[in-house]
Amino acid sequence: ISLQDKLERLATTDELTNILNRRAFFQLAEPAFSMSKRHKEPFSLLMIDIDFFKRINDQYGHQTGDIALQVSTENISHMIRQEDIFGRIGGEEFCLAMVKTRQEVALNLAQRIRKETEKLTIHTGEVHIKLTVSIGLATLEDTDESLLVLQNRCDKALYQAKNNGRNRVECY
Repeated sequence: ISLQDKLERLATTDELTNILNRRAFFQLAEPAFSMSKRHKEPFSLLMIDIDFFKRINDQYGHQTGDIALQVSTENISHMIRQEDIFGRIGGEEFCLAMVKTRQEVALNLAQRIRKETEKLTIHTGEVHIKLTVSIGLATLEDTDESLLVLQNRCDKALYQAKNNGRNRVECY
């Protein structure tokens, strides 16, 4: 691998999870959103948040929290298509942008991610931690002028999922 490739990887990849970092996610998702809007094609966005992540860090330490992040992203990565844009946009918050994806298809994937995450157990020494995720879903509407507008709706759906008991998917 060339130095240029190493530098590009460092600039675009989240070191812990090996998925896109926040900046790289938006660099890819913005043009994908614009193309979808221009060609009037479906575009869906998922915001995925590990439930009670702070509690995992506080109770079991940051190393266990890191393992939870790695296991979660690896699990999700196996379920998505190559053309999907998946990135870590905050501490325990991830975003998945899907071109040519209608709401029903995105909802099915979101439910699958939620159910598969529920099956995960993090094993660290004596500790066995079950994980769940809350997911917000929003699909491109004609009135969405930017990815940020769509992301804000998606964020509202995520907070709805958290407020309605977590380990669930909400659409906005």
